[in-house]
Amino acid sequence: MSKPDTGHPFFSIIERNRTQLTRRRFLGATGLGILSASGLLAACGGDDDEGTAAGPTTSGAATEEQEPISGQTIRFVNYTDWIGEGEYDDFKELTGVTVTEIAVNSERVSRITADPSSADLVLLDLHQAGQLDAAGLLGQFNLDRIPNYAGVDPAFKDGLAADSVGKVLATDYGRTGIVYRTDMVSEEITSWNDVWELAPKYSGKISFLDNEVGVIPITLITLGYPGNSEDEGQCNEAADKLIEIKPHLQALVTGDHMKALLDGTAAIGMVEDWAGSAGVTGNPDVPLKWVDPEKTTGYLDCWGAVEGTDVMAAIEAFADYHFTPEVYANYCNTLSIASIVPEADPLINEEITSNPITYPPPEVYETVEFQDYLGEGQRYHDEAWAKFKSA
Repeated sequence: MSKPDTGHPFFSIIERNRTQLTRRRFLGATGLGILSASGLLAACGGDDDEGTAAGPTTSGAATEEQEPISGQTIRFVNYTDWIGEGEYDDFKELTGVTVTEIAVNSERVSRITADPSSADLVLLDLHQAGQLDAAGLLGQFNLDRIPNYAGVDPAFKDGLAADSVGKVLATDYGRTGIVYRTDMVSEEITSWNDVWELAPKYSGKISFLDNEVGVIPITLITLGYPGNSEDEGQCNEAADKLIEIKPHLQALVTGDHMKALLDGTAAIGMVEDWAGSAGVTGNPDVPLKWVDPEKTTGYLDCWGAVEGTDVMAAIEAFADYHFTPEVYANYCNTLSIASIVPEADPLINEEITSNPITYPPPEVYETVEFQDYLGEGQRYHDEAWAKFKSA
């Protein structure tokens, strides 16, 4: 899902709880330590020559010879610190390649479209990736040079992240759910339809996200349509459905999804999983319940190379390094997120894997439709959102 325009969700959490997140990071959480260059090479069966064309692999797959990459710099437009602890430094030690993070917590697409020459790599979701691809600004990955991407669960190789397409690389994911206060809501909520049906009873105590890319698909799903519908009539129905519930909404939330639920001014909230996990598990004395609806929407974050970059070989080496199970586990432990690399799972902090909100069973994701860019059909979503906001 596209995060709210105020920035990546964990940006605000990191700023408010930096000490707490530091305690969760890889060194303290797993006891494995960040792998040194020599340690990672030994673990992956590589050599220790700087300037090797590709990063380490666990599969032993051969990669084609590329130009030397030592001394190159990758300019990475990323959410602030959305990377594993020490990952940039360790990759530089291993390969001689510097990754310079350009922290852009909103408007990454407009940043790249305004000046494609200003970056080499960018973190996107599928919706944003589709926008850049439509503008001809996404480069093409050679997956033969990223053999560790084969370790990503195929369930997350969706759309532009599919092996057959290779325009972006799936890195992490999330979903939108429902949180309600059991001391204020007597009914059991299991679906988005329940929220609409209960809205008159709990009028003024319901919060939704101020996010077109999430809310329009959820409303379409509530109507029984695909969340990524490109049908004008279905999108018009979604607008009307949203207008129906609008008088009962307390607020459209752009920042802290859980604030109103925690202070009791809201009884039911539309919440992304990162916020639900932090709010529910971090406030055990507040009677909150997280619900995975029968069907919902979610976001798939990806890395995309900017078309025309002259450091593509270095980017592919960095990506291969990132998907090494040890390195990817560090990424998950640093950010307290679920894994899409099954071989990394045993290395992930139990605090994360035992949390059913952060780390749900696989069947939950069978109910999630990842938000995508819809090309010409996108305007129907845009029009539905504008109609709702102006009503």
